[in-house]
Amino acid sequence: MGVIGHPGNMQDIRVAKSGEFIFTTGGTDLTINGWKYNATPLVEAVTNGGKGNDAFLSLLEDGREGLMYQEMVNFFYYAQIKSKDENTTKVKLFFTHKQQRTLGESVPTKLVSGLMAAMGYYPSIQELENIKNEVKYSKFSETEKTTDNITFDMFVK
Repeated sequence: MGVIGHPGNMQDIRVAKSGEFIFTTGGTDLTINGWKYNATPLVEAVTNGGKGNDAFLSLLEDGREGLMYQEMVNFFYYAQIKSKDENTTKVKLFFTHKQQRTLGESVPTKLVSGLMAAMGYYPSIQELENIKNEVKYSKFSETEKTTDNITFDMFVK
């Protein structure tokens, strides 16, 4: 759900205890806006869409079994390797233990434009900024921290 209600930045957003209203405060415009909203359609869309990425996967040709999904998996895996630096494929010996490269579950958002281009989509600079901001603040309401990494599920969405 998105809210646009101030000419500049939105300083803060809060939901009333009743759950019927959202209040936003502007920065330089010095205003407080009250919004009445109904979350039922949003909840129904999430419920009907399935769990996780099911709703998004249904938009791909042949879903999870299709070629596009498999390409997304492969490109994301390559981006994980690239984010760890390709030169780390050399095996390093410490005493008699081999050090293995470990890949995380995410890649830096700076690789998003390359991932999108690999899939045949060339987003504008503004679209890339929107994607990076969406990822950056995706967990902010839960953790109060931003992130500069994108997971595979976020990439599919």
